[in-house]
Amino acid sequence: MSERIEPTRVRQPVMYVPHGGGPWPFVDMGGFMPARDIEALRAYFVALPQKLPAPPKALLVVSAHWEAAAPTVMTSPQPPMYYDYGGFPPEAYAITWPAPGNPALAERVVQLLAEAGIAAKTDARRGFDHGTFVPFKLSWPEADLPTIQLSLKAGLDPREHLAIGRALAPLRDEAVLILGSGMSYHNMRDFGTTTAHRASLVFDSWLKEATTADPVTRAQRLGDWASAPGARHAHPREEHLMPLMVCSAAASDAAGRGRRRHFANKHELAGAFLQHTLDQAAASAEQAAAAEDPWTGLTQFLEQALQQMTSNRGFVDLLTRAYRTEWFEQELRELVTGPIQRLITRGQQAGAVRPDVDAADFAIILPC
Repeated sequence: MSERIEPTRVRQPVMYVPHGGGPWPFVDMGGFMPARDIEALRAYFVALPQKLPAPPKALLVVSAHWEAAAPTVMTSPQPPMYYDYGGFPPEAYAITWPAPGNPALAERVVQLLAEAGIAAKTDARRGFDHGTFVPFKLSWPEADLPTIQLSLKAGLDPREHLAIGRALAPLRDEAVLILGSGMSYHNMRDFGTTTAHRASLVFDSWLKEATTADPVTRAQRLGDWASAPGARHAHPREEHLMPLMVCSAAASDAAGRGRRRHFANKHELAGAFLQHTLDQAAASAEQAAAAEDPWTGLTQFLEQALQQMTSNRGFVDLLTRAYRTEWFEQELRELVTGPIQRLITRGQQAGAVRPDVDAADFAIILPC
């Protein structure tokens, strides 16, 4: 029988975080990740411990980079490094993060899973993969926080991973921070392209709605994630999404939320709002273009565009009029015109839209 960690008055949150690509903060990535993305992600992980309600006593990481026939937990008191990447400079294979393991916590994980009817295994040789040592070396550089990993279950059934998360929920009251390390978009062949950006907006919009729904609805939607708009474009293989299933269910009745951003000045705030406007408009256009019935998709886009244009109009005008540029207006039209023109063409072929209608006719309702 494992020794249960003494309950605390402060419940730890559950977090699903993006671990980035390879050893991104520690070696020259050769342009694989834009510098601004590297700095933003670095800042996020450096600040992560300060966002917690109390310092955790241990970390339990569910990494996208470990799959096993059964959920498997590492038990080494001193986990080694597991450099599960290739093609990087030699210094990428000299990175260290000698955080201690926690065999007692590993036993507790196995116990909780067994109580839920889930058979688990242990692995005394498994080391930290880059889904753990890369991001959390930034968060806990002293490597003094006991840390263990739990594998995904082969087959990547979302409902099985939701069940794993529910079983692990009591750890939150035992000072254990549960971290899912993955990516909300992981199409390696499409990274960095305009297509990837637009497709990710569609799936991300659905994902935000799903993860912030009530717990029952959230579980239902995540269990059927593959039927979501843009799902298989975002995740041709779903191993980077599965840690989210564990985290979502471990959160039990807590409401999901994205991270909050803080802005140094009004210029940063305006820039972020303009980017949000671009993302929102592109997502609406792509969702509309994916509609089976072109007329339904077109009316859906019109309703969403008008709603966005009229919502908080005074605030939008005040914030953006002085900061938006020709670049913004051109980018907005480029993001929206393509999908809407495809939709109009389909509607014209079906006889539902007049032959003289063009995507440019909708420019007046774009939020700019």
